Amino acid sequence: MKVMAIAAKVGLGVDALKAAMRAPEIKKTIERNSKLAHVLGINGTPAFVIGNNLVPGAIDFATIQRLIANARGI
Repeated sequence: MKVMAIAAKVGLGVDALKAAMRAPEIKKTIERNSKLAHVLGINGTPAFVIGNNLVPGAIDFATIQRLIANARGI
């Protein structure tokens, strides 16, 4: 299902959403995040930074919990 179809289905104003997506601050945020991802060596999604570790790709919830606990020293 397309994003706009989902937005309409949940009652969001599609025209307002399209306008918001074109806002300059959104473009700046995406560019800034893209640059940061490049610096961190992230070249796909999903990716997680947990503690000092970069975890590329999808991981299960138990693994996320374990990595967070390790990063916290628990």
